[in-house]
Amino acid sequence: RDIAEHSNPQKGYSRAAATIGRAKSANEGQADIKVPIYQIQCVDIYIIVPFCRDLAYHRGQANQVANRAPGCGANEDLSMQAKLFRSSKVIVIANPKGGVGKTTSTVNLGSIIARKYGCRVCLIDGEKDGSLSNFQFFGNNEPGAIDVFSGFSNDLQKQIPLYRHAYDVIIVDTAGVTPDVGAGFSTSMVGQEKVALAAVANADLLLIPMNPSPIDIRKTEQYVNTVERLMVMRPQLRAAIMLNEVKKTERLTTMSIEELTGRWEHVPLLPETIRDTTIVKQAFGAGLAIDEYEPNHPAADDYRALTDRVVAVLQDLDGQ
Repeated sequence: RDIAEHSNPQKGYSRAAATIGRAKSANEGQADIKVPIYQIQCVDIYIIVPFCRDLAYHRGQANQVANRAPGCGANEDLSMQAKLFRSSKVIVIANPKGGVGKTTSTVNLGSIIARKYGCRVCLIDGEKDGSLSNFQFFGNNEPGAIDVFSGFSNDLQKQIPLYRHAYDVIIVDTAGVTPDVGAGFSTSMVGQEKVALAAVANADLLLIPMNPSPIDIRKTEQYVNTVERLMVMRPQLRAAIMLNEVKKTERLTTMSIEELTGRWEHVPLLPETIRDTTIVKQAFGAGLAIDEYEPNHPAADDYRALTDRVVAVLQDLDGQ
């Protein structure tokens, strides 16, 4: 009822309905919402926006969230924001090799894109028992700026296009599997492989994190070859490799960079690297991104530089 009162046909949508199973009083702070889904009919397009923050915030902001178009900027006044991107962008973090920092990269990229660039960010956990689904941002992000959802669903192929209507940037953290891109969405494909394929099929940018080691290079090589075949079918897709846990003084790091530089024609190695430090894991354990946990730490600078590069690549897709 409270959300429906914000319905305004003159603003371009005719109906707003809320389904809330159970909620505490807004005065208690964090609302306990069991079914936090608002469905808003906008002309002929259904926009499904899951909210998981303070109920009082949504009562005041429902109309604004429903009526605004994707496009982020640094200005807090949404009506004054200059668009960072012409359309919503999907970043997929993927590598069949485990332990390469896919989840921490997802969290830190998402936090910086939201905080520095003022974007509405959605993080999707594409792993069945992934740790991202249980992650909660305890920092200074504005309510609703970052939402985290489980994406282990056979409907992810349909869900991501819907999220594009509500968020400026969607980042998908995938499991360590290599989907058969030639098989398509066949009925025989199930589980993690199907989820990973759905994510990659909707990606604007595929970011492949890896550690500078021979075993990581060998494990990642086959996957990058698969990605290049996918890029033939999807010429608009961009892909890049990023190095995690880098020790710049070690010979192994230098050898890995030399081996990866220019190895693939369409999947470059990004010059920005993330140093090897426990501070990133400490921040994750505290429910914070590194730029909030230790903003002056060199690792925070690493992630800010990496994020700037990612934003530049996405802007290049828009022809800006």
